[in-house]
Amino acid sequence: MIEHVMLNSGKWIDLQEGDWHYYFCGFFWLGSKKYDGVEALNLLKDKNAKSLENLLRSVDGNFCMLVIGNGRVVLAVDRLRSIPLFYFIDKSDVYVSDDGWWIIQQSSLSEIDAEAALEYLATGYVTGSGTLIKGLMQVQAGEIVEITDEGGELQLKSVRYYMFRHDVVVNKRQRELEAELLEVLDRVFSRLVTDLGGRTAIIPLSGGRDSRLIATMLKRYNYENVICFSYGLPNNQESLVSRQVAECLGYKWLFVPYSNEKWKNWYHSEDFISYARFCNSFASIPHLQDWPAVRELHLHQLIPTDSVFLPGHSGDFLAGSHVTQIYQKLGRVSGIENLVKAILDFHYILCKYSNESRGIFAERIKADLPSNKVQSFDELCDLFELWDWQECQAKFIVNSVRVYEFWGYDWRIPLWDNQLIDFFSGVPLKLRLEKKLYDPLVDRVYRASCNERANIHDVSSIKRLIKRFPALYRFLSAAKSSIRARDLKAIYESHPLGFYGIWDFSEFKKVFIGNNGVVNAMVAIDQLEEIRSALGDG
Repeated sequence: MIEHVMLNSGKWIDLQEGDWHYYFCGFFWLGSKKYDGVEALNLLKDKNAKSLENLLRSVDGNFCMLVIGNGRVVLAVDRLRSIPLFYFIDKSDVYVSDDGWWIIQQSSLSEIDAEAALEYLATGYVTGSGTLIKGLMQVQAGEIVEITDEGGELQLKSVRYYMFRHDVVVNKRQRELEAELLEVLDRVFSRLVTDLGGRTAIIPLSGGRDSRLIATMLKRYNYENVICFSYGLPNNQESLVSRQVAECLGYKWLFVPYSNEKWKNWYHSEDFISYARFCNSFASIPHLQDWPAVRELHLHQLIPTDSVFLPGHSGDFLAGSHVTQIYQKLGRVSGIENLVKAILDFHYILCKYSNESRGIFAERIKADLPSNKVQSFDELCDLFELWDWQECQAKFIVNSVRVYEFWGYDWRIPLWDNQLIDFFSGVPLKLRLEKKLYDPLVDRVYRASCNERANIHDVSSIKRLIKRFPALYRFLSAAKSSIRARDLKAIYESHPLGFYGIWDFSEFKKVFIGNNGVVNAMVAIDQLEEIRSALGDG
């Protein structure tokens, strides 16, 4: 076996002992001790497959690792795939890198996977262990990949040491679980404050509860070195709520104004082209939303160079927001076909596609599920969230941290702390629907931190309230559709983030199908075209 390795990030640490070579990027906590660099490598080395699996189940952090030696290549990432790792097996050669482009340039890979490309256009990411490029593979969330040389023939073995499931739910009253959730949050943020070590915490503060919870918990721990920011068209609703929250908590607040014209310039700039190349993993589109805001904060030196960004991913998902929408649309259904329909209707929404494509997507979904037996609504929600976690959250949502890395900043994702993941894995569905457990606690802790009964409406909760009354929802949806038909130009010009300006209106109206995912559809089209051009695959 011949190994070809290129790890581009400057944050990798490597260690060689005899014939063994160890690589590690990131950090993790084991108990109350944080491990990174050589300390992490020393803990990970000399582990057989089973002991490594047991160790990774126990650690909590953002990391990836690579071990090479004695005819063996082992790759692993954390529960979120927060630091992607790619590989390609070509006869006796194994290519490994955190940069898919490097593997393509060093190998014989050049063909785009047609089914993956269809899926990329429909979702913004590629599901499963494959990528847009045939043969180029990715290590999935919570996975260990082992490649061994068995008498000149390479064998691949995959172990999922973690999967997001709700196998064992607790039977406790809501008040008891609220108390436990607050205890978990206290442990998470106590550790986070220690980890920050006085560095400036930067919070992309929206109008929703997740980022508000992060700001509130830092206030609860008297962490004062905090800057909140928002962005979009001046006086958009999200930014107004964001400013009110920051002022209530006594934190500095910055606003970066967006417009269609600014977006046109940003999107076609050399900076964005470099960023898109930097985070192009052949598995998901580059995150767009706050890239210009971080750019402006950086270029105008409005935040310290050692700042740590704390985005609010993905408290609402853990708390039950996605399965709530499934319940509202389908009711208490079961069966594999209803599960597939739920995933298709929720995630495959960026573009119109044929019934043939829908059938292809359905088979890909089924192939990624551990079971096709869905005998209850609880099982349907469990498998829906499993799929959502390993595909949308791990590949699309979490990949947004590349924005901060591109501009040279560190990041943490506190609401994806293992302690919170494990807690919500045990919360019964009845308390995840409508986020019955999460929302009241967040509101209560926020009001306590503000020393007042803060009157702030969660933008997302207003939408959720509307959806609780289907007749009203259908009426508003119909009215919205008629407005779009009459005045598509107004929609193009008035999006709160102004980012429809990345395309001219004449092109925008060709792809707009009536949902807010259209900007991701535009980015997917552009990125796929860039990749085809770079590969010479016209």
